[in-house]
Formats: sequence, C-alpha cells, structure tokens
Amino acid sequence: DAGRRAEGSAEERILLAEQITFNLCKIDRHDLTGIRTGEGDVCLVAAFVREVGEKEALAGHEAVAMCGAIGQPDAHAGELPAAYVELVAGATATTEDLMAYAKSHIHERAAHPKHLEILDELPKTAVGKVFKPDLRRHAITRVYNEALEAAGLTARVVEVTEDKKRGLVAKLSGQGQDDDGKVTEVLGNFTRPWEWAA
Repeated sequence: DAGRRAEGSAEERILLAEQITFNLCKIDRHDLTGIRTGEGDVCLVAAFVREVGEKEALAGHEAVAMCGAIGQPDAHAGELPAAYVELVAGATATTEDLMAYAKSHIHERAAHPKHLEILDELPKTAVGKVFKPDLRRHAITRVYNEALEAAGLTARVVEVTEDKKRGLVAKLSGQGQDDDGKVTEVLGNFTRPWEWAA
C-alpha cells in the first residue's frame, strides 16, 4: 500500500515515494503530497523521502546507535524534516557534528534535517524499534511552545494526546490568560490541532 516502506536501498525507497507522489496523491499548493503511513498518520511524501535520506545518512555515523526521522510541524510547509539520535555509549558527537555529517551525506538540500536533537534514549517499541509517535509528540510540544513564546503568549503545550478522529492533539495550559483568537492565530496554520487542557 501507499504507506508501506519498500525493502532495499534508499534509492529504491525514494523511487517508491516518487511513484506514490505521481500516481496516487494530490499535489497541494506547496507541491507536497499527503499519504497515509504505516504508523497511521497523514504525512507528506516530501517528508517520507526525507525520512529515508536522513535515517540512512545518520545511521552511518560511528557515534550513532539509533536514529529516528519524522516530519515536524511547520506553519508554512506543513512538515519539515527532523531527526532524533541516540548515541553509542561513551560517544561524544555533538548536534553540530551530526548535522554537518547529515548535510554532507544527503544530496538533496530539501532533505537536510531542519532540527536535530540528541536524546539520552530514543523511545522504543517492545521489539526495540523507534517509537515515532513519541517523537512526534516531542516535536509538536517544542515547535508549538516556541511559536507561542515568540508571540508573547503564556499558553504552553503540556501534553499531546491521541484522538481517534483527529490524530495527535496538543493540550495547552493557560486557559483564560490568553485570548483564544490570538492562540488560534499562532497555531492555526499548523496541521496538528490544539485545545485547552482540562
């Protein structure tokens, strides 16, 4: 199906994503295309291709034990590539080191991660795979809070929950301190919805 990763090389998986883009999906005004991934959330084919490139590149660094690549929310593009890394025990690589490595090993400029973060430990499933929903929650919290702070608002994301119909929803603290309209003005252009925490 459209969301299933192809087995084989990065080039083969990128080719699959390009075929999905051309054959199955509707191009929006940003020339980015929505598909449904195996994780069950709507992402962008551009981000799908970037994820392949980021993961392949970063996994080749000697200091990287595991990495996960996702599309993080962006008010203009919908999603932009972000990468999260767990280092090998004792490794001392910095975010700057890994970003430079990724840029030198990912040929497409649009596929360069716009955010790279080293975590003590990546969230994992019971079988040891990177648990991407938690990375998405992490990214939504960071991006939304940065946007709220930049706008001078006191509201902050305190939790990101899963809604069966709407997907991941950001829950905000500070109801009554900020005008709903101002919060909507800041967060309304992001793809993930928000609401006040109970």
